Amino acid sequence: PKNMVLVGHSMGGLVSRMQTIDPGDKLWNALLSDPPGTLRVSDSVKERLTRNLLFKPQPEVKRLVFITTPHRGSNIASKNIVRRLSSLIRLPLDMLLMSQELLSGNTDALSPEIRDWGIYSFLSLGMLSEKHPYYRGLNAVPIPVEHHSIIGDRGKNNSPASSDAIVPYWSSHLDSAASEKIVPHWHGCVEKPEVVKEVIRVLREHLRQKGSPSKQR
Repeated sequence: PKNMVLVGHSMGGLVSRMQTIDPGDKLWNALLSDPPGTLRVSDSVKERLTRNLLFKPQPEVKRLVFITTPHRGSNIASKNIVRRLSSLIRLPLDMLLMSQELLSGNTDALSPEIRDWGIYSFLSLGMLSEKHPYYRGLNAVPIPVEHHSIIGDRGKNNSPASSDAIVPYWSSHLDSAASEKIVPHWHGCVEKPEVVKEVIRVLREHLRQKGSPSKQR
């Protein structure tokens, strides 16, 4: 496919966003002060860091739809909450080992915020925090394709002070969005009629603008 639309919910929206951007060294520099070649880590950890922080966009992705996406993190992800959640689930071993390698031999190369979070720094639980330096690097890179936001406010109708109970409006809102739809639901709203209707609207708009033969069917 050469004319793709990605629809991402929550942190899946961040993954979708990263398919379209060329971060250069902004993500790397937000987390680390030393280049890949000087880090005291195994080759597998170095390869993983390089793949996740120094990458190129996928040119076939032409539009994005974000559903309750934490573009600036969430203040709900405090250390205490992260630690409680991590005690209830099995954390990925490879990510834990990577965190341990980085922390044991490269403390001087890590962002101060990374050092403060310890082994949670490179886990999705920790990376949801609004204080994580990842967002500083991510938001320094413009989104080069048209994008749309669907944001929950739990029916309180109080944006911009609203929240979907997980992601506040200040994090899910993007000034650069081509459209923004507020829906009266909480964070897990992907199957709600208003959300489905808005996604369909954007997809139809995309077909019209791109002149796809599919619209003739």
